[in-house]
Order: sequence, then C-alpha cells, then structure tokens
Amino acid sequence: MEKEAEQEKAEAELQKWRARLSEMEVTDSELLAEAKRKHQEYRQQLHHQIIKAAHAVETLRVVGEDAREDARIHLQYLWEALEDTWAFWTSLRKNERATFGSEF
Repeated sequence: MEKEAEQEKAEAELQKWRARLSEMEVTDSELLAEAKRKHQEYRQQLHHQIIKAAHAVETLRVVGEDAREDARIHLQYLWEALEDTWAFWTSLRKNERATFGSEF
C-alpha cells in the first residue's frame, strides 16, 4: 500500500509540473504574439510617419518664402517623431533579445 501511495503522489507531482510547463508554453506564445503585434504597430507607425515626412518634404520644395519657416518647423517635428518611433522600436528589440535570446 505504501508503494502505491508513493507512486500516486509521484504521478500527481509529475502531472503538476507538466501543467506548469504547459502554462509556460502558453505564456511564451502569448508573449511572442504580443511582441509581433508591437512590431507591426511600430512598423505601421513608422511607415505612416515616412509618408507624412515625404509630403512635408514636397511641401518644403514648393512652398513660398512666406510659409517656408512653418514648413521647416513642421518637417523638423516629423523628423523628431520618426526618431522617437525608431528609438521605441529599437528599445523593444533590445528588451526582447534580453528576454527571449537572439532569435529576435
């Protein structure tokens, strides 16, 4: 009887650890999905900001002298927004590499 009880206890413990491993795998896949979502979000944001900057560059090219300073200020704002988005994205990548390893 003692042997059976010990075996059942061992099986229950093994089952507990298998469940924890499954929980970790689900968490890992959720994290990977979240990381992918964030990457797509930043990529789309950068893409839209580049389009806006391209329009601002064209505006700067064709604008008259009276509106040129406003166009320069607007373009500078867009460059800074692009730099910010890039900085956020690169920091996200560094955090992922630290968390998940070099596969990111």
